[in-house]
Amino acid sequence: MFTLLTPDRYPSAAPIFQPLDLHLTIASILAGYTPGQIAVDDPQAPTAAAAWFGHKLFLAGNSRNVDFIQQLSAYFDQVLFPQARQRGQEVFIAFLADAAWKTQFSTLFGSNFARQVDAPRQVHTFRSGANRFDTAWREKIPAGLHLSPVDAQLLAQTHLKHMDYLTDETQSERSSVQDFLDHSFGVCLHTDESLIAWCLSEYNAGARCEVGIATVDEYQRRGLGTLVGSAFIEEALKRGIAEIGWHCWARNEASAALARRLGYALMLDYPVTVCCFED
Repeated sequence: MFTLLTPDRYPSAAPIFQPLDLHLTIASILAGYTPGQIAVDDPQAPTAAAAWFGHKLFLAGNSRNVDFIQQLSAYFDQVLFPQARQRGQEVFIAFLADAAWKTQFSTLFGSNFARQVDAPRQVHTFRSGANRFDTAWREKIPAGLHLSPVDAQLLAQTHLKHMDYLTDETQSERSSVQDFLDHSFGVCLHTDESLIAWCLSEYNAGARCEVGIATVDEYQRRGLGTLVGSAFIEEALKRGIAEIGWHCWARNEASAALARRLGYALMLDYPVTVCCFED
């Protein structure tokens, strides 16, 4: 059996996705904050499930349910993957609750992907009361720079250079700018003419959030990522966030080093498979 759940029935799949709890995409979908979709083998008593949003695909539960896997494959082939191609998406990243799901990739994906690459990732965490950050960050902001919340007022200042970059970033893990404003938050360093660096919550669920951070090219290697990252931690703690997750590719040593400077600690290394439509 294969059933696409309606959002009011998403909580029934929560136990199956528990092994993937470190990914707040799942928690956000289950809570109705992120407009992803969930498919299960049995809506009354699910034992296998898949969830997806944007370029992320999660597989959990019983990986040997042949009927579910075949019907899920048909849905991928006829609906999900064609829609993704139509909107210009180049990859899906598969997150697995159990490595046994990899043995089903040929059935699940068929010939849709030209290339599949296994790649290690990491998650670093900052926990309230356990980790420490530089609370004196305000004193280190260079003259001429300002810190603002990433809110409707800032995003309306379209004359600022790199605003298109920031606007894209607010939608990297959200369905729209308004969705970001409704469910996420962030801080941004800028001058009167240009945005410089920002740190955004990509997913929020309960007392947890995940973070994304960027500094525009011409301002990199000046410690501004550390400033905006510290400001973000302070804002998150004020909002009652107890744990912040920082995900990055294991090979991205610069990102991991910045996380450590900000006070995050490595929680886990985990594998994903990057599935590319084109070579």
